[in-house]
Amino acid sequence: KPIITDIIERSASIGLHVINVTSDMGSANRAMWNSFGVDHFKISAPRPSAPERQLHFMPDVPHIIKNLKNALVRGHVLQVPEDIVKKANLPSNQISVLPIKDLVSFQDKMPLKIAPHLSAAALEPTHFDKMKVGPALNVFSKATSAGLKYMVQEENRPLSYMTTAWFLEQIDHWFDLMSSRHPVSALSHLKIEEYHKATSFLHDVI
Repeated sequence: KPIITDIIERSASIGLHVINVTSDMGSANRAMWNSFGVDHFKISAPRPSAPERQLHFMPDVPHIIKNLKNALVRGHVLQVPEDIVKKANLPSNQISVLPIKDLVSFQDKMPLKIAPHLSAAALEPTHFDKMKVGPALNVFSKATSAGLKYMVQEENRPLSYMTTAWFLEQIDHWFDLMSSRHPVSALSHLKIEEYHKATSFLHDVI
């Protein structure tokens, strides 16, 4: 905390006003967040250089998507709020790794795979694999989502797979928006209609 505070105050002294702190979710950084009084529910604190304004805290995007993938492959079942189930017209409220494992097994012997970058290794990661962004992006992808939809429509798999397919596509789009470095796909006012569409989507993700 003293290091972050010092950086913010020195920046302010030359006219640079820090409004956001981004870090990974390592134990040292989580402790730093706690020292500012920030947690999952309170995401900002008074700015050291200007206490009347807020300093926001955000985990870095690659770390979030890795944690999300690791939670799924460990067997955690995620539940979609009922209002989102209705809004997105989903067949169930549960997201799990089981449909994805089924897809991996189904396409294992296929010469042309439905989701070519998805492999069993992504779902059974080693300690070091858990730290890689690539395998997480191969799970949260449009190709994997399309594979699950194919399984339902052509291979008589449960309709509930569609909820997991929907979620994978949502996270894929969220990652594209949050990690964009180009004005065309970033949160830009160049195309105000696209800007409002993107920010509305991000509010839904929250």
